[in-house]
Order: sequence, then C-alpha cells, then structure tokens
Amino acid sequence: MNILLDYKIVSVCIQQACNIFLKNIFPSLFPMFLISSLLIDLDFIKYINIIFKRINSKLFRINGNTSYILFMSMISGCPSNAKIAKDMYDKKIIEKNDVQKIILFSHFSNPIFILNSIPHRGLLVLTAHYISNFIIGFLFRNKYVSENNYEYTAPKEKYNFSQSLSNAINTSISTLLFILGTIVTFYIISTILNMPIFNAILELSCGMNYIGNISIPLKLKTLLFGALLSFGGICIHFQVYGILSDIKIKYLPYLFSRLFHSFLTVVIIYFFY
Repeated sequence: MNILLDYKIVSVCIQQACNIFLKNIFPSLFPMFLISSLLIDLDFIKYINIIFKRINSKLFRINGNTSYILFMSMISGCPSNAKIAKDMYDKKIIEKNDVQKIILFSHFSNPIFILNSIPHRGLLVLTAHYISNFIIGFLFRNKYVSENNYEYTAPKEKYNFSQSLSNAINTSISTLLFILGTIVTFYIISTILNMPIFNAILELSCGMNYIGNISIPLKLKTLLFGALLSFGGICIHFQVYGILSDIKIKYLPYLFSRLFHSFLTVVIIYFFY
C-alpha cells in the first residue's frame, strides 16, 4: 500500500489515464453522445426503426426503439450503448426490460479502434466481433421480450433545440467525467497490483498493449485480441453498470453474454484465420 503514498507513481498513473482519455476516448465519444442525444429529441429513432424494424423484430424480438441503440453502438462502440439506453429510458421511450436485453448484444468496440489496434487480421477480428454479437442477440431473442409489440414510440416530452443541446452537453460531460474517473481508478489499481495478465483483463487499453508486446505466434495473438475486445475489460463493465445504475439492471446476464461473446469470437477467428 506504500505505492498510494508515492505521489510520483500516482501522478504518473493519473497523467497516463488522462492522456489516453483526452487523445482517444473524449474525441470519439463526446461527439457521438452529443449527436445521439439530439437525434433522440428530434425523433430520428423512427427513421432507424423504419429501416431495421422488420429484421430486428424477427431475428432478435426487440422493441423497435432499441434498434437505434444497436445501430449507434455499432459505429461508436461501448459504453455508448449504455449511455444511449439510459437517455432513452429517462425519456420513457424504452422500458427496463428493453435496456436489459439490448445491452446483452450491443457491446461493440469502436471499429476504428479495432482496425488501428490490430494491423494483422484486424478486419477478421472486427467481423468476428460483430457476428458473435448478433449470434448472442438471436440466442437471447426470447429473453426480456418487449411488451409493446416492437413498435416505435415517440418521446412523451418535446424539447426545443436549445434545451435539447443544453441537456445533451450536460449529460454527455457528466457521463464522460464518470468514464474518466473509472479509467484513472483502474489504472492506479493495475499499477498497485503489477500483474500483467490480470491487468490485461482489468483495463482494455492495458490489455491490448500487453498482448501486442508479448512474443507469441500471430494466430494466438489475434485470438487473444478478439477475446479481450469482446469481453471488454472490467473497467468497461464498471462503466456500463455505473451508467445504468439508476435502472438497476442485472449484471450477471451481461457478464455471461460478454464471456460467451469472447468464446464465439475466438471460435470464429480460429476457423477463418
């Protein structure tokens, strides 16, 4: 515990975490959080529902409104799925069961992050990562079934643009500060523990760096990349659960789906490598 009293070590941890946040996380998540919140208030969800309603209702049996969460999380990555789900739940567009179900298979890593982090077979990892999520959605299609027959439900409260923009900025900054806090905390924990394998599971970026630097066959390295990306790291789990804490979702189904997601991703990569 003496490490906590060493100002220099703690300071370096905080600086590294803040540097990662400012360079990688904030620039990618803040615009998505802001735009997503505005699009919800502007009823953009109904257009996404028109496009994806039929396939999502048949394959996944999800509320049409949650198609928007699935679509946005595919292009922006986690924990945006939790943030968007929270916004829609607060505005009474979706219900608790809808949130519980959609987070099981909307856990996507940012596609640009995957391709940049894995120069060797990055496209294969990205494809396996997405397909395995859809398989989970199909297998869990009869769990937490929506009660509103998958139809689009317009927001019950209308906002003007200035009010929507103000709310979007406030909620986005609040969520991002929480994410920054978790990253700093887990960086300090990983430094205290100083166990590379455990740290890889603890925080995603640490894990990706660790796997990238170890000397193992490329196929095994690719399999580990896929498994870690689909699991997400304990830090991201904490972020998702923290963002949705007011809704009181069950964590165990989410944890199981992430473990199963990792397994399916590894299987797909193994056979198509």
